[in-house]
Amino acid sequence: MNNWIIAFSYSFIAGTGFAIAFFPNFDIFKPLFTFSSFLILHWLLIFCGILLLLWILLGKYKFVRNTIVVLLPFLLGATNYWRFFNTKFPSHIKNYLDKKFWDRTTIRGTVIREPDIRPDKINLTVKPYKIKKKGKWKELKGRVGNVLVRLKPSVGEYYETCDYGDIIEVSAALLSPMGRQNPCGFDYKEYLRSMWGVYACMYPRDEKQVKKIGENPGWLLKFALDLKKEMIRVIKKTLPYPQSAFLGGVTLGTRGGVPPQMKFEFQATGVAHVLSVSGLHAGFIAALFYIICTLLKIPKKPRWFIVSFGLLIFTLITGARPATMRASIMYSMLLFFNTFGLGLKASTALTIPVSGMLILIFNPLLLPSASFVLSYMAVWSLCHLSGPVQTFFETHIRSWYFVFFFFVIFGLTTIFCLNYPLFLNKNFLVFIFAVIFVLFLIAKYLHKINPIEGLEMSRLSGPLVSFFYAQFAIQLGMMIPFSAVYFRRFPAAGAYVNFIAIPLIGFIVMVGFLSGLIGAAGTYFSGLLGLKIISDVATFIALCLNAGNYWLCKLFTGTAHFFFKIFPYPFMPTFHTWWLVSYYVVILLMVNYRYILDFLQSIAQRLKYYSREDIYLRASITFVAIVLLFFLYTYKVKKTKVQTFRATVLCAGFGNSIVLESPSGKSFLIDTSIRDPGGFNFSSLSAVFSCYHINEFQALILSNLKPENTGNVYGVLEYFPAKEVITPYDPAQLLKRRSYQEFLNFLGDFELLEKWDTAYPQKLYANVSLLLERNLVPQKLYRKPRGWRKIFTGVKSFPLKTVKTGDIIYSEKVNGKEFYIMALWPPEEKLKGTSDDIGNNSVVLRVCYGNFSMLLPSDIRNEAELEMIEKIPQYLKSHILVAPYHGHMNASYEPWLNFVKPEIVIIHHVYARDWSFPDSALALTIQRCKNIGAKVLRTSEYGAITIISDGEKFKWAACKKQKKEGRSSYEDSLDVF
Repeated sequence: MNNWIIAFSYSFIAGTGFAIAFFPNFDIFKPLFTFSSFLILHWLLIFCGILLLLWILLGKYKFVRNTIVVLLPFLLGATNYWRFFNTKFPSHIKNYLDKKFWDRTTIRGTVIREPDIRPDKINLTVKPYKIKKKGKWKELKGRVGNVLVRLKPSVGEYYETCDYGDIIEVSAALLSPMGRQNPCGFDYKEYLRSMWGVYACMYPRDEKQVKKIGENPGWLLKFALDLKKEMIRVIKKTLPYPQSAFLGGVTLGTRGGVPPQMKFEFQATGVAHVLSVSGLHAGFIAALFYIICTLLKIPKKPRWFIVSFGLLIFTLITGARPATMRASIMYSMLLFFNTFGLGLKASTALTIPVSGMLILIFNPLLLPSASFVLSYMAVWSLCHLSGPVQTFFETHIRSWYFVFFFFVIFGLTTIFCLNYPLFLNKNFLVFIFAVIFVLFLIAKYLHKINPIEGLEMSRLSGPLVSFFYAQFAIQLGMMIPFSAVYFRRFPAAGAYVNFIAIPLIGFIVMVGFLSGLIGAAGTYFSGLLGLKIISDVATFIALCLNAGNYWLCKLFTGTAHFFFKIFPYPFMPTFHTWWLVSYYVVILLMVNYRYILDFLQSIAQRLKYYSREDIYLRASITFVAIVLLFFLYTYKVKKTKVQTFRATVLCAGFGNSIVLESPSGKSFLIDTSIRDPGGFNFSSLSAVFSCYHINEFQALILSNLKPENTGNVYGVLEYFPAKEVITPYDPAQLLKRRSYQEFLNFLGDFELLEKWDTAYPQKLYANVSLLLERNLVPQKLYRKPRGWRKIFTGVKSFPLKTVKTGDIIYSEKVNGKEFYIMALWPPEEKLKGTSDDIGNNSVVLRVCYGNFSMLLPSDIRNEAELEMIEKIPQYLKSHILVAPYHGHMNASYEPWLNFVKPEIVIIHHVYARDWSFPDSALALTIQRCKNIGAKVLRTSEYGAITIISDGEKFKWAACKKQKKEGRSSYEDSLDVF
């Protein structure tokens, strides 16, 4: 029975994954079925009945029966996804989206989740039941979809009093959430849809746009959230900040108050899962309730109800995230089987797929989400990989191999921590692999002539070794592949810090939750009986518990900080789909190696009964089939790779950043966008680099020193080194250390000197100061390592050079076509006294491949454009133009555009409050472009834009699909998180 349930559940999950991967937009609710809402259910029941009848009639045929058992849930999983995915119901909120930000739609709905409180905003998840469009109210019934309403303090009194269960009326534009902006970037729209069923956002600005009109809370969730508020009050009362914020985050899921630096340190050291209130926390809570029940000598059957109810309340308190739901269901099921039996064997192998199927029945969109996948793969690795890992270590890692293994692991870890740039040196990697191979041969030889008896993993402390096997299994099954897939960074410290962190967090969570429960119970009984002393005693007990917990919290955060300081947090290239599939094929072979060996042995036994001629015949047929398949794949299936040029104009706030890839695969980065407090822009850039498998750049070209162009240079060079850094300034002059006033004098921009006390020049100086902290060396003084130094020298310094009109930055010849990047600007004698000297002296690039050309003019204005018309008109004509100065009307002079004559103009503009210019400044440029017949692509509308050319023709692709409805702004989308 267990095996059948496991097969059924995995088949259901596979069906859901199949529908998402291959038919994500398939709509099973075609017009044929719309005249009756029950007709699809009718057909589904008939289909299931036919399958059941076949099973009964053909039950004696094992193969047919097993096929039906697997096929039925597969189809049910796919159908369930298509049912949930469908948004074509008449009342669905997607049918009412507005087109512009200043449009007005009014909804009435219920706040169905706890308000998400952030430092300067509150996000409400609202389920609407009524909508007003064009002055008419309409009832919403059936599958409607939720709306995210973001409140700012400007909405008045309701900002302070909003709560779960409120019935509110909101009047604002009903907008589609912002989707993915860049290749491999985080998709906010998909996140809201899959996690919370949100299909639209509203941003009321003042108190007239939102009001409370009633209450309708569910009693169970209301009880859980009231308990959470009281427990938070107890934690804040008994612990100082930031330990109280940390304890609230790991115990109750209140991550909003955790300092950003602490969050980043947890991510970098691989312990961020403690803030996500994962299955680990649910396990500790289950253990806490089980211990309490045992101490109180509660019988076995009532104990199950108490533990399960406690897990249910904990799941509701922490936001019912997939990881918590998974763990709560699994622990409840395991305890249920142990308590009541029902003929099923309690095992993790059973509860993993069953709990996954139950969650996906109610929300199949969760399947590809990071929270769902990471949680399940972690526990799947523990269940299925720990055994093979243990067998491997006990069989092979002993005697001299034991010494070899740990010497290599700790040796590489030491080098990684002390000199991470060495791992970016290909010569060093070849050397280190050769050393490992030699050491392995030495260990093999020593083991053969003089083995060390008793030196093996099984002789060490039992719990520690078991924990080691578990951690090793999680690294193999979850961390290595999915860190690249979801985060594109690998927290190498996690393999070590979790040995300290996980035992610590167990005590912290249990003691913190218990203290909160005691404090909340004291408050309740104090109010019920009218005795304040009960509350005081409960608070005192909570204070005593949290007094010890304070030091545990300090130890935990201190441990994370320590490992953060000594371990790098490197980026990883995104895995190709075929690589990921191959990786898990190997993992499954590890898990099922016993069955595979048995299968091979059975084949060997069968071969004994075949004659030699039969064996030769079968082997020949198999060989011929493999050869035919190989040639079929090579000549018919596999496409011949055409070497192309690719340019990606990224969308990262109000800033410039363009990635160029030559036909031979060399990568170039032009500018690094603006640095923002949350690091979203740098994360967007690094995600693209990882997606494109870029480990280093041939050149980093900083077209000018403006903050919107150089904001992330420091981080980019730390993880994605460049062979050279190019600026329009003389390296010897740029690298001089200057005071703020001396720096402004060096730039010589009259407007900056006039506004020296404003934010822009101050940020400009801060950005350049940070840039100079990188070890930049004038190209004339830069010396490449030679001889043995090539092996043991990491990428620590970068040659800095300047370019001027006519300089060729890079060139190559591919398939008879020439590819080159040429600097058209600035001139040797720079412009002075213009409206923007820094912008007008930017590096202007012309990129050519065969007959294709692209012009990248950075931030030049009309003055520079007139000079270019006069001095280099022959180089201006291009197929693609990235509009100068973000498309501002003062930077696209009409005669200059007539010289360029582009077919496509890309406007690199996303509105940023208090930084960029408004959209109205683009209107004249857009009209000028249309006048010359050019198509205009704005990054704020299209997201990142990719241009691909084979040297003859070109094509373009946008990251965002164009739809008629309006979208929330870039800043508003970031505010959601």
